[in-house]
Amino acid sequence: MASAARRAADRPVLVVGVLFALSAALAAYFATQITSFEPDAIGYTHIAIALGDRPTLVTGQFGGHDRLNQLYSLTIAPFYRLFGNVTAYHLAHWWNALAMGSTVVPVYLLAREVLARRSAAYLAAALAAIVPWLTLSSSELTEVIAYPACAWSLYAMQRALVRPSWRADALVIVSVAVATFGRLQLAILGPVFVVTVVVHELGWALTTGAIDSGRREALRVARRRLQRDHVLLVVAAALALVAVAALVATGRLQRLLGFYGNTLDGQLIPTGMWRNAQANLTFLTWGIGVLPMVLTVGLVLTCAIAAPARRVHAFACLAGLTLAVILITVARIDAIFIGAVVQERYVMFVVPLLAVGLLAGLAETPRPALTLLLGGVVVVALVATTDYQMVPSSFWFLVSPGMTWFFEVIAPRLGEVAGALGDDAMSRFAAGGYAIALGCALVAAAFVVARRRRALVVVTAVGAAIMLCGAGTVYSFNRVVNGSAAYRGLGTGRVAGNDWIDRAVGRDTPVTLLASQLGQVSDSRDTWLAAEFWNRSVQAAFTLSSPYTTWHPARVVHVTGGGRVLGVGTPAYVVVAARGVPLALAGREVARSPGGALRLLDTGGRPLRATWVLHGLSDDGWLALDRPATLTIPAHRARCAGVRLGLAVPAGSPSGRSLRVRGAGLDRAIAVTPRAARTVALRACGSGPLRLTLAARVPQTAPDLGATIRVVSVSVAGI
Repeated sequence: MASAARRAADRPVLVVGVLFALSAALAAYFATQITSFEPDAIGYTHIAIALGDRPTLVTGQFGGHDRLNQLYSLTIAPFYRLFGNVTAYHLAHWWNALAMGSTVVPVYLLAREVLARRSAAYLAAALAAIVPWLTLSSSELTEVIAYPACAWSLYAMQRALVRPSWRADALVIVSVAVATFGRLQLAILGPVFVVTVVVHELGWALTTGAIDSGRREALRVARRRLQRDHVLLVVAAALALVAVAALVATGRLQRLLGFYGNTLDGQLIPTGMWRNAQANLTFLTWGIGVLPMVLTVGLVLTCAIAAPARRVHAFACLAGLTLAVILITVARIDAIFIGAVVQERYVMFVVPLLAVGLLAGLAETPRPALTLLLGGVVVVALVATTDYQMVPSSFWFLVSPGMTWFFEVIAPRLGEVAGALGDDAMSRFAAGGYAIALGCALVAAAFVVARRRRALVVVTAVGAAIMLCGAGTVYSFNRVVNGSAAYRGLGTGRVAGNDWIDRAVGRDTPVTLLASQLGQVSDSRDTWLAAEFWNRSVQAAFTLSSPYTTWHPARVVHVTGGGRVLGVGTPAYVVVAARGVPLALAGREVARSPGGALRLLDTGGRPLRATWVLHGLSDDGWLALDRPATLTIPAHRARCAGVRLGLAVPAGSPSGRSLRVRGAGLDRAIAVTPRAARTVALRACGSGPLRLTLAARVPQTAPDLGATIRVVSVSVAGI
């Protein structure tokens, strides 16, 4: 049995293949249960549709000019070319699991470039196979393919640092270009590599190299390596500088960066930048099991003084510079774009370095206890002084699993310990810092005490990190899919039937949305975005009010008193709200959405006309106190029309409201209580267009109440 295990260990393809399969299987188990989508995914899937319809590397359709990082869309384009959106959605999530799980391969290769023992490289790959950021496989976002692409770039960079040549530099240039095509922010790897080459060569010459052969000789060797072995890198860097200068001079660089172009004009150090960088480091630390961050930082500090080998020094330079640059650049962009809100998906690209750094710090340094303590001092100081708050949700477990794992699991346990020690008011971050300090001291003591059993201590420490990391991964995945009592999971809905529009008219038939606000803006946006995401036939949108809540750019249209809808043209198929507020279009109903909120109408290709229209409501259906609303029925077959109004009052209101309906032979007062929505049947009679005025009244005892009556639905019979 032991000999069989040794033979298997000598077959890296088998071992790494098993780790890849396990990682992909874990991701697939959860990712394929997802039934919802992120708003950004609409853009990337539409780009995939465009790339599938007209095969090319880049498309300008569907906002492609602002999203040049189209590698992920390119990889899922075949699914959207061959299948409908629902089937392509399922296939994309299987692909996501394979793509994220494949990161194990470049992490193993990177570890082999750094670590002397193959078994240590296996451990680094095992840690990479189970990191919490696998949760990103649950979404159709660029990080899914950019993450493994970045890992391949880091491997190429380490290889070029240790064994420099023009071929190695060429591989770096190609890999960084591919990673940038996956996500624009990874273009920073190019400058990072150039600086790392210089820092490594000079740093090695001034430290360990100087000890081995004298400082002058070491500097001469460094200069020769830079001039001879990195000539392609020098030429590429010079050309890149010229190109960037030309783009800046012509003003094209900002346009090239798309959505992120305005970061070029922002403050160099915006408010909240350092706080964001510190918080990202803290949550990366907790997410990956603490020790990888501590040992990587310690390795960087140790190698700044003396490195045990050139390969380790090269890795320390690469890890330190990449970690610092990505944390700072992401923090700056976050501070400008989203108010310094932490999203770990933008910094998770350093995780392969942390996985390898854990083993390098433990197995490659002569005094791992010192490396651990040096890293611990820095990490403890940063973690203990972090200041950040958030409320966990399934979305945050998806994009920031380390952060939500800390707030929902670790922080409450730290609070219990602090309470037991008599200090309930202690910051959970400070308590976490103390816990990390204690853990580092214990592991360092183990290295000192069990000096002759260093391998056992290394395996135990790595095993603990893998177990903590794995527990966080499974917990985070479960929260993403199933949610909790406090929030809904992203896998609790249903996908079947969401392509109801495509099924009714075919995915190549143009369909237009005429969007109205359905309750709260967020609820309205969810409904209309779902119609666009799941149905390829939806190709245009118009809106009856602002803000528009569709993904397609929507122009506000005008509805005349006679019911004509101006500015839309003559679309053959139109999707409208089923509740009839603020209007109902003339046309034959072809289908309804699974929840019944939307209707697909066949208008016959004629100009759009409303069978009734309700003017004077707020965008989300509320009646104003200072002016009545008007319900107009432009044409009706019979002398009388049956009108049904669905009315509601805010549930928390201390008293009810009254509605006065006048016109078309009616003059009626209707009481509406806050306990439940009420449906009122009316009979409006007259010749020509029928007009009813709806006026809300608030009791004299509660004149200061802002909310009045909400018209939930309208239906009219006899037209």
